[in-house]
Amino acid sequence: MNFSILVDNKTERADCCAEWGLSILIESQGEKILLDTGMSPMFAENAKAMGIDLSDVSALVISHGHFDHTGGAETFADINRDAPIYVHKDALYTTYGEVDGVMDDYNCGILWDDALRRKLQPRIRFTSHKQQIGDHVWVVGNIPSMKEYPPTENFFRRLNIKGAALDGRLAVEPDPMDHEQFIAVEEEGRLHVFSGCSHKGIIPTLRFAMQLFPDYPIAGFTAGMHLHAVSANKRSEIIDALAAMNLDYVVPLHCTGMKAIVEMKMKMGDRCKIMTGGQYMTV
Repeated sequence: MNFSILVDNKTERADCCAEWGLSILIESQGEKILLDTGMSPMFAENAKAMGIDLSDVSALVISHGHFDHTGGAETFADINRDAPIYVHKDALYTTYGEVDGVMDDYNCGILWDDALRRKLQPRIRFTSHKQQIGDHVWVVGNIPSMKEYPPTENFFRRLNIKGAALDGRLAVEPDPMDHEQFIAVEEEGRLHVFSGCSHKGIIPTLRFAMQLFPDYPIAGFTAGMHLHAVSANKRSEIIDALAAMNLDYVVPLHCTGMKAIVEMKMKMGDRCKIMTGGQYMTV
């Protein structure tokens, strides 16, 4: 298996650029799966610099309904005319984040206008729970919550109430983030898990994968892990739990946060692989 980081918040290559977003190309047993498209066409520009052809990608998986993972979808559709686009059925809400207990006043959801939605519609395959999309590849949404490891950020979604004003009480409701989904790839009897932001939590994501695929030990976890805003104590608790799973490798990306990445590296040593945009890994 090979996977390439087409877009991340960071890059160490002069011929690649970085943005707040994520895009990963996964290649395994003849399958080429693209997880997310970052915030813009940058993922495609970086792919070209890396010598990667996106025209023969087997499928595009949207990890969840936020703009920084879906902004390059039109560019992908122009490059690749055939691949289905797997999107969770609850991913298309208008969505708002929260900072310091105050709801944002801008939409952080999927920013596809009506024309683009019509363009993509014939290729969209709506997902829900566990769905197989290749001989050895699954997409899994509706990750159960765990009280011990609650989400590290709150989101809200706009209610479709005709004429309702956006005031946080009438027109929005908490977003349960059921549309966050991960990719599971089985190769040589082991499972490789890829997640966009892990909004439901790192540990809930991995434990759900273990529950759904009991015959395949998890070899590695590559993901945005959304630990940049948690307290030091909670961050340490989560990293300790992740390290205790004894995965062969962990690749923290995107929204993980530099403090968490450094702490993971200190805790897990060579099992924590530091990667940035423009790099690839063979496992």
